[in-house]
Amino acid sequence: MDAKSAGIGVFVLAKNEAPNIGRCLECLRGTGWEVTVLDSGSTDATKAIVEGSGFARFEPYAYLDHCRAYNEITTQLGRRFRHVLVLDADMMVSESLAREVADILSSKSGCPQVIEAPIEMCVDGAPLRFGSLYPPKAFLFEVGRAYFVSVGHGEQLAPSIKVQRTRAVLRHDDRKSYVAYLQSQGRYARNLVARRAVGQVSIRDRMRMSTPILILGVPLVSYIVKGGFLSGKAGIIYALDRLIAEAIMYRRSLSGNADE
Repeated sequence: MDAKSAGIGVFVLAKNEAPNIGRCLECLRGTGWEVTVLDSGSTDATKAIVEGSGFARFEPYAYLDHCRAYNEITTQLGRRFRHVLVLDADMMVSESLAREVADILSSKSGCPQVIEAPIEMCVDGAPLRFGSLYPPKAFLFEVGRAYFVSVGHGEQLAPSIKVQRTRAVLRHDDRKSYVAYLQSQGRYARNLVARRAVGQVSIRDRMRMSTPILILGVPLVSYIVKGGFLSGKAGIIYALDRLIAEAIMYRRSLSGNADE
């Protein structure tokens, strides 16, 4: 089975992703998969880049959070496909990953409900060799059910889902400005406070909101335990970003107001 005959539809979540969307789409050009960019109100050149690709479709989308977006794609938007592949616009699928996906789906041993891949983090376009704290990401789903439940400021797979992990990696390479990074961390923090108000937080999120220990603990794990110091400048930047993200979460939790 080749990529084109695998019955896969790709959905890319995007908002103001002009620095990233072109690279994401180019990686998908040769797969034969049908690609739809679900855009939640971009005001930059995202739409023009998508339409200029010559193969991807641009669709406005009312985004609320990743959990609901993924579940809408797997139960509604992707109904005409056997499987859907869901990406953020700063993620790239390599040829080796596309081939491995096709091999898994054509296996006579049976298809998993979900395929996940290890993440190759990049800093300023260069792979982070050591120090990444990013867990494997579920990115391909059998159509027909909702897979995610909300946890803390993110989401996780529901229990009893059959998952298979690939050998090939999924690249995460965000080239947006640092201001955009800080703004996104602010949104995650507001979302976390809002979830705390309704009792939807994980054990780790309760810890990050009740004590400043993770502000130093997380970057130390990245830089020392995970060997980020071996990645040079990229390792330092990544660890600092983790420190800043945790600090923003804790600072927002002290205010206790998700609307401010």
